[in-house]
Amino acid sequence: MGGEGLEPVGREKVLATSWHEPGIEIVGVEQPFDVPLIDLDTGEVLDRALVGTLDLIERDAEGRIVVVDLKTSARKYTDLQADASLQLSVYSYATAMNGLADQEDLRLRFDVLTKTKQPELCRYWTQRDRAANLRLFRLAAEVLHAIEAGVFHPNPGWQCKDCPFRSRCWAWR
Repeated sequence: MGGEGLEPVGREKVLATSWHEPGIEIVGVEQPFDVPLIDLDTGEVLDRALVGTLDLIERDAEGRIVVVDLKTSARKYTDLQADASLQLSVYSYATAMNGLADQEDLRLRFDVLTKTKQPELCRYWTQRDRAANLRLFRLAAEVLHAIEAGVFHPNPGWQCKDCPFRSRCWAWR
């Protein structure tokens, strides 16, 4: 059956006991954000805010802010997954908009605990630039325009459990 003798442990406990390094300060845990979506080129502001929660905010030994997203996964991530992650782009934008860090000084990291026979904590570092923020704004603007136009494509998955539109999604033909 596998797993005999293993004590059930939450990912937060494993990560907290596995990774604390000297010189690292924890600045925030599950830090909510609510920031406007602004086109940095034109100043256009969308009528919807960007709302979410940062898993973990650290300050490294050099004083830079590091935003960490805690994950569990059946397998290791690739560097491309971290570099292309929309979620980390959102976190970078929100952190900069909240004034926690300048875009150039902000570091981003996935801490991924693999759910394998030999669990492993893997770290994937990345950063975002101004171009990533512009892309995020344009993507959000396109999605909002599609919603306003009545475009709807169901995307069933784990997120359906608490979604207020679940019945519409499952009824879609």
